[in-house]
Amino acid sequence: MLRIDQLYVQNPHWNTGLWPKAPTYRRHLFVKLWNHVEQMKLMIYLIGARRTGKSVLLRQIVENLLDRKITSPKQILWWEFSADSTTKDIEDVFENYYREIVDPEQAAYVFFDEVQYADGYEVVIKQLYDLYEGRIKFFLTGSLSLSYKRRMQESMLGRFLPYRLFPLSFEEYLELLNDSVKLSQYKRIKSEENVAIKKHMASTMSNSFREFLAWGRFPETVGRSQDSAGLYLDTTASLALGQDAFSYFNIHRPGELTNLYEYFKVNSGGIISISSLAKNASAETISNYLDILELMGLVYFVYNSTNPIAKNNVARKAYVNSAFYLRATKHNLSTSFGFATESYILERLLERGQEVTFWHNRRQEIDFLLPREKMAFEVKFRSQLGDPKVLKIFAQKNNFQSTVITLDTWETKEGIKYLPACLF
Repeated sequence: MLRIDQLYVQNPHWNTGLWPKAPTYRRHLFVKLWNHVEQMKLMIYLIGARRTGKSVLLRQIVENLLDRKITSPKQILWWEFSADSTTKDIEDVFENYYREIVDPEQAAYVFFDEVQYADGYEVVIKQLYDLYEGRIKFFLTGSLSLSYKRRMQESMLGRFLPYRLFPLSFEEYLELLNDSVKLSQYKRIKSEENVAIKKHMASTMSNSFREFLAWGRFPETVGRSQDSAGLYLDTTASLALGQDAFSYFNIHRPGELTNLYEYFKVNSGGIISISSLAKNASAETISNYLDILELMGLVYFVYNSTNPIAKNNVARKAYVNSAFYLRATKHNLSTSFGFATESYILERLLERGQEVTFWHNRRQEIDFLLPREKMAFEVKFRSQLGDPKVLKIFAQKNNFQSTVITLDTWETKEGIKYLPACLF
């Protein structure tokens, strides 16, 4: 049985009114999350890959709540779950808090960090939400479980707003790098009206963007040496495939999970087939492991359709998280940066909170579609672009806006927008 003093250990602000200082830099997603603080109806669920900064974001929200005196310290509960947590821990933490600490007449804020460690947590969280709807604002971080992914109607559907935290954007990287010259130049590009100056300034950003893709995708790697950043990235991926996978999910064939991930690193952006992948394991096991890689934020899947609902019986492509793609890649450097850029652009599109798909018909293909906004994107991270005939035809036929993501070309030609990847 949880003791009340254990709650005080994780909630020092109840006694002191002070919260341990969080990192001062705030990811751009902070503003969106903060805008929901006083809207008590829905939970906030923050997911994303290991070490992107999910816990830091929630700690910054707690700090802001206290600094702005929006509520009293005892109306805020923080609890970080561990690998040996159970759903009983959720019940004990909340029961002790609600019985001994909180003022039930006032709005309260509950922050559950790494909640996925408690297997089956969705059922308990759903019950708490339904019981205290409108009186308690829940903030959760973690990985959605396989049960949630496959049985939406039985879990928390309609009770929460999902947000995904991806590796840093290029602008966030420049802000964290604290290079005032580069950051000033980056911001000036967007407001510069002279086309020739804009193109030149964008081209000078190319090396910084490559360094960012290779070493600067996580907050903790910014400013480190290449050797230190590389070790950090390798360790992060290893922990995700080892410790996290075993803690969150039921893994029977760990080697197969790692092999799948390594396969996708070599074939990032390629169309996949479960039957062809299931050589050393069953199709069901492979399907489970694909879900696990996706839920941990290591791999993203994009479906071949202009209808985001029609996922059954259509092809899908797999993209490795851009922070890890360039680690031990087997492609040449130019090709590797091209694939890493594709993953980066996909992350920026997924950040918009809507479905991203692709279009493939025989040998013709368009990298990414936003069906809801009727927008089509091709990624051509190289100097020689060629004529995007397929994109033109598709855009005209389906009334889509079209954009080619480039290395440094910036113009609008024949109705197609060309934009450098560093500015996307």
